[in-house]
Amino acid sequence: EMRGQLSILAKRLTTACNIISPTEVTSIAAERTALYAEVRSSIESEHINTLERKVVIEKRKEESERLVQERLRAEEAARKAEELARKAEEDRRLAREQKMREKEKLQKIQDEMEAMEK
Repeated sequence: EMRGQLSILAKRLTTACNIISPTEVTSIAAERTALYAEVRSSIESEHINTLERKVVIEKRKEESERLVQERLRAEEAARKAEELARKAEEDRRLAREQKMREKEKLQKIQDEMEAMEK
């Protein structure tokens, strides 16, 4: 109820102010014209600023994508190097085992020959 009374009072005070000191239509029109002129003059600079921001954002995006690709290439290179090292170690292990088998075979043959000589 109090809110409604305050709203009515505000409307009546506004009406009274307009009667006592009417707003000039020409001053409102002049203000609007000035505002529109200001907006028109700033549109070009805003457009340029927007384009510059777009370029900066695109550069950041490209840099981010480049970093991701670089990281993926580094990970792939590390994976390949690890795989090569693993394969080299496996080859060395197989070579050692082969030498041990040959050595054991030769030892067995020698033992058999010594046993035959006795």
